[in-house]
Amino acid sequence: RLRAPAASGAAADPMGAALAAGRRTVQSLQDGLLRLQEKQQNLERQRKQTEGNLDHTVKQVERLQGDVAAAARRYTYIQDTRAFIADMCDMLQAKAPIVEVLEERLQEAAAGRAAAAASAAAADEADELS
Repeated sequence: RLRAPAASGAAADPMGAALAAGRRTVQSLQDGLLRLQEKQQNLERQRKQTEGNLDHTVKQVERLQGDVAAAARRYTYIQDTRAFIADMCDMLQAKAPIVEVLEERLQEAAAGRAAAAASAAAADEADELS
């Protein structure tokens, strides 16, 4: 069997029913406030963590910018050195025939000096013998 609500109790104490509804409303509002405070604390914690992550990320970006700048300087240095070495190789290739001719002339001059020294020595011996 279904029971019908007691009409006499609710009708008999309207103030009690209003008070009970008010208490439920206040309790519901307090529960909602507590949930909102917990959410606010969680959001504050997340905000602080996000700020920490952001600071860490900014420091990493600054460090990487320094690394990139250093790498750019090294790259420029290497490219300059490469260009210098290429210029030196080109110059040596251009000068190699001149150096070879000068070496031949030096050998000829040395041979000429040796021959002159030998003939002078022979002339000195001839003078001494005579």
